[in-house]
Amino acid sequence: MEVPGYSDLEKIGRGNFGMVYKGIAQKDEKWYAIKQLYQSPNGINKIEPLMALQKSGHDHIVMFNPGFDHDRLWLVMDFFPLGNMNDFLLQPQNIIHTRLFMTQIADAVYFLHREGIEHGDLKPDNIMVSGTAQNPIAKVADFGLAKACRHSFFESWRSKWYWSPEVFKRFNSLYTKESDIYSMGAMFAAMVDRTTVR
Repeated sequence: MEVPGYSDLEKIGRGNFGMVYKGIAQKDEKWYAIKQLYQSPNGINKIEPLMALQKSGHDHIVMFNPGFDHDRLWLVMDFFPLGNMNDFLLQPQNIIHTRLFMTQIADAVYFLHREGIEHGDLKPDNIMVSGTAQNPIAKVADFGLAKACRHSFFESWRSKWYWSPEVFKRFNSLYTKESDIYSMGAMFAAMVDRTTVR
């Protein structure tokens, strides 16, 4: 697998919307996460509103830079050594950060909705952890990709625990701000109960 401008690519995971790699950027020799998307028809057009957020930014949103190569769509974003919220909060010493993460996630979702973007796949796997183990920062990732990409049916089962009833009934075909709020509430309940889906 090759991505222009990056070396030492290593596969680190698979999500609903594509394969995830990490690689070193030739421009600054730093590690980045690189996601190859399962692109849907007109997916590039649907990515454009998400790209507009790069100008405003948000402390609790994972920003990305898109790239195109031989009809492939790539999203390049920061690499998070602390992993995602599933991994982080399940460690007993990190339970003290639960309320902080809830506040940060709610702030991020409010920002997305104010900008007219529904996330569509809110779940612990899509909350990345930056900062340090002592002072962690929750960042919402993969916002808006539900409408821009095809889904991996192999991976989608892990999301269904956080889907609202209307999304579950129609299998990912109806994403709204209200369904995001439902998913966020289900995720917060899982955080309090310290449960996860692998």
